[in-house]
Amino acid sequence: MRLLFDGLERAGLEVLRPRANFYCLVRCPAGTDSEGFAKKLLEEARVLTIPGNGFGPGGEGYARLTACAGTDLIREAVRRITAVSW
Repeated sequence: MRLLFDGLERAGLEVLRPRANFYCLVRCPAGTDSEGFAKKLLEEARVLTIPGNGFGPGGEGYARLTACAGTDLIREAVRRITAVSW
């Protein structure tokens, strides 16, 4: 999990680190809503996330990612996300 969270933070994204699960919420960059952020990650990084607004109004402004993958896949996802310009 630390691999994913640290990588996202190095990419300039704010991550809400969980205490007891394998999901994290990533705050959408300024000027982006949760659906736009998730769409950009899918189209430009080829990384699938879930827009936070799917979890209700309190989720708007976030996207949910999971750390349920091997380290090689997580490294690749972080590399792709880091390549996206915000």
